Amino acid sequence: MTPAAGFVLRLGGLFLVASVVGWGVDTALRSIRRRRWAPIRPVPFSPLYGLASLGLWAMPAPVAHAGWVVQFLVFAVAICTFEYAAGRAIAAVRGARMWDYTDRYLHLHGHTDLFHFFLWGALGVAAYRWALPPLAMSLGLSGHVQ
Repeated sequence: MTPAAGFVLRLGGLFLVASVVGWGVDTALRSIRRRRWAPIRPVPFSPLYGLASLGLWAMPAPVAHAGWVVQFLVFAVAICTFEYAAGRAIAAVRGARMWDYTDRYLHLHGHTDLFHFFLWGALGVAAYRWALPPLAMSLGLSGHVQ
């Protein structure tokens, strides 16, 4: 196997693990809030979380060396922007929304909102500092993660 193919497989592993773990965290939060089992989809896989993890892994070096406040703001803005763009794209392709935050405070066309700004900032910092480094290392991926 060529080094490039191995690298792509390792990135694929990161994508797969994050897609399953992200689905699990999303399902847990959704189920707690609704007080019943409430997965976004029956298959334990959400590619949006896999893509987000690849984005976190590929963050530029200055973000890695910044303090947690800067990281929080970068992740909150970046992931909310991703959530907004993904929500618009999914709605355009499917003709229906997978999530709708129009009943939330300071929402942006119902695709993201102020609550998710804080949630994504906090989860981004937590994932970037504590979850992503051991996962990336176990997959043989070096990068800017701490």
